[in-house]
Amino acid sequence: MWRLSGGLGILALLAAGLAGAGAAHADDPAVTLSASPAELKLYPQYPGNPDSADVKVNADNPGADIVGDVTFTYDFTGLDGVAIAEIDSGGGSSQCRSAAGIATCVHDGLRSGKDLADSIHVTSIPGAEEGATGTVRVIARADGVTFNELTVEVTLDARADLGVSPLEYIGEPRRTQPGDTIEKNLGFANWGNTTADGLLLEVDATGGLDFTTRYSNCEYGTASQPVRAGEKEKVTVSKAICAFDLTFEPRTYYTVAEKLRFGVSERAMWDRLHVHVAENTDAAREEARGGGDFVRGLGPELTLTKLPDTSETQEQADTWTGTDAEAQFTAVNTADLVAHAGEATGRVGDTVTATVGFTNRGPAWIGHHGYAAGATRFTVPEGARVVRKPASCTGLDSSGRKAEPQLGAPVYTCVSSPYVNVGEKVSFGFGLKIDKVVKDASGPVVVTTGSAVDGAESFDRKQTNNTAEFVLTGKPGTGSGGSTTTGGNSPSGQGDRGNLADTGAGGLGTLGGLSLLAIGLGGVAWVAARWRRARS
Repeated sequence: MWRLSGGLGILALLAAGLAGAGAAHADDPAVTLSASPAELKLYPQYPGNPDSADVKVNADNPGADIVGDVTFTYDFTGLDGVAIAEIDSGGGSSQCRSAAGIATCVHDGLRSGKDLADSIHVTSIPGAEEGATGTVRVIARADGVTFNELTVEVTLDARADLGVSPLEYIGEPRRTQPGDTIEKNLGFANWGNTTADGLLLEVDATGGLDFTTRYSNCEYGTASQPVRAGEKEKVTVSKAICAFDLTFEPRTYYTVAEKLRFGVSERAMWDRLHVHVAENTDAAREEARGGGDFVRGLGPELTLTKLPDTSETQEQADTWTGTDAEAQFTAVNTADLVAHAGEATGRVGDTVTATVGFTNRGPAWIGHHGYAAGATRFTVPEGARVVRKPASCTGLDSSGRKAEPQLGAPVYTCVSSPYVNVGEKVSFGFGLKIDKVVKDASGPVVVTTGSAVDGAESFDRKQTNNTAEFVLTGKPGTGSGGSTTTGGNSPSGQGDRGNLADTGAGGLGTLGGLSLLAIGLGGVAWVAARWRRARS
């Protein structure tokens, strides 16, 4: 609980804080103070519209709970002529004392671990100019505890602040289908306090979406990038980069003069549309291209319509605050997963490679974020045992539970990436050691979809090609004990994806920020650590 501080004078509090910090012994527990953000940037006050933000002051106590008073002193006098600050009563402090630009709060103890001490609300003041800087000084003290002294810098930074309207979700219960057209309206706002140097609009569409109109002020090409922030695996998207030369003044609002139209192709099933806005600078255009080749459209010019500065417009634009927006949709479509299994030959003691998996023969590409595109079940042939497996495969015992240890299990279930293109082959490589020769030894391979979510029926309607047999031929005699590899029955023109040894398949070893949530043949769920696309 927080309580009101006692009757110390303001200057005496600062002096006591410094003295308390200096009097601590080297072997006293050390608590680290930090601020989020460490440096705060505000706009100089736009007429009638001050800019404000919160700074969170955290205390990281690596030891046991601290019992007794912990006093936090905040010196705001370094903000004179730049901004004003106050302790936010909702940020962790119930009552604090403030006078003459200094606030003091007393905490009844400090818990172990990292915890919020206080939240400081900072607001720019009229007349402060761009580039002005100030500081907030934070001192903490407690008996027998050492604290670092913390300084937070506040800078007034005049700049444009562009935002785009949200894109509503397209999906259940309204599904699309190949041949449909999706129309999207976009609105833009400048929330900053200086004029933006034009507007640059990026539009990214995944594999099932096509641009129906190619505008003359837009460039078109493809890019390889993550579908969502935090994912290391990349997919190919269609990209449009549209430049608008205009004087985008502060607190003004625009919309596209006509809705953007996207065709739903035969490849569509789970797709995503993403837009990003920035100022129309050379650097922004180069960043958007990402080194790729782009071609200017031959259609009409895409123009913007300025909206009247009315209360209705401001209310409408109130949510146009982010530089990024996205929408997703579900199309009624199918994808045919075809199982494949190789064959291997060796002598007793040899370790051979078993390659199993599936190929997506379409017509749709698979891009169901959060769920594996397919699961592959491999039964180990009699007379052999697994001594090496992909990281994306889990060994199961005879009852179907996770086997311990993982190597030497009789059955394995492997999960793919959520993203598999049409014609793409996903393979999983196992190291099999031949213990004895068994005539006609083989291991069945069964492929199922990983899309049994939201009650949806499997997208793979052709089940007759979902099984294959891995054939292991043992030769008489004793092998060298080394490893041998033979080729599988890879369809012509299709490349394997992923490492066939220990790193998994389908690029799964590169999927950052994902954790396996459930393993099964009907639905394999993945959880993404982050949602939004990262932008600098």
